[in-house]
Amino acid sequence: IASAWPLRYLRETRRGVSFARNAALAAASDADFIAFVDDDEVPGTAWLVELVARQRASEAAAVCGLTLPQFEPGAASWLEAAFRLCYMQPRLDRPLTEPATGNLLLDRRALERHGLRFDEALSLIGGEDTMLGRELVERGEQIAWAERAVVHEFVPASRMRLAWLLGRWYRTGNIETILAMRGRRGVSGRCRGLIGGLARIGLGGAALVLALPRLLTGARPPVLRRLYTVCRGLGMVASVFGRHRNEYRTTHGA
Repeated sequence: IASAWPLRYLRETRRGVSFARNAALAAASDADFIAFVDDDEVPGTAWLVELVARQRASEAAAVCGLTLPQFEPGAASWLEAAFRLCYMQPRLDRPLTEPATGNLLLDRRALERHGLRFDEALSLIGGEDTMLGRELVERGEQIAWAERAVVHEFVPASRMRLAWLLGRWYRTGNIETILAMRGRRGVSGRCRGLIGGLARIGLGGAALVLALPRLLTGARPPVLRRLYTVCRGLGMVASVFGRHRNEYRTTHGA
């Protein structure tokens, strides 16, 4: 590839996102900052400029930006609303705690100070970026949001299905319980995941039944939001009993 920048291509033989991300951290051990995008994304023209500008203004240990899905031709109209639930939509009235590595700038020096890396136990499940973000915040670091640092994620046909979305939302619940159980002894973490999951299944299920008649008017987003809540609850309960969706065993768009 012709480039004005020096390029290094690294091969990580162990399968899983955490192994790959940690290999990148090790390779960039002399850098101050490390920027991440996923292999199915293309950054906007001002992506890196906006991330760096936000970091300089905030002195945050991590800065994340907006990810926009790009669908293949012929995608159903409801997919946009459904995929919006898969991406970070931060509430700016509260501190950020959960960055996503698909669009992220990390202060490598902050990671070194706290001895942090991506958790390799989550290599096939995912959520390693969420865990890293929470660990940074627990150690007093800040995560900032850069609205104009945009990346476009290409969604393959194999993911443009309700079945895949239900699985992704279920995995979101898996990760939530895994994080709730982290560092907690006894049953406290399990109880939190179980009670939270059952509440989402119950309340979300009731709201789903009430929302179903809206399908007759073509209003799908309310139904999708309720499905998201139910699937998330199911994933939370499943994680209590050690059952997880290994998202990264399957390769999409190959």
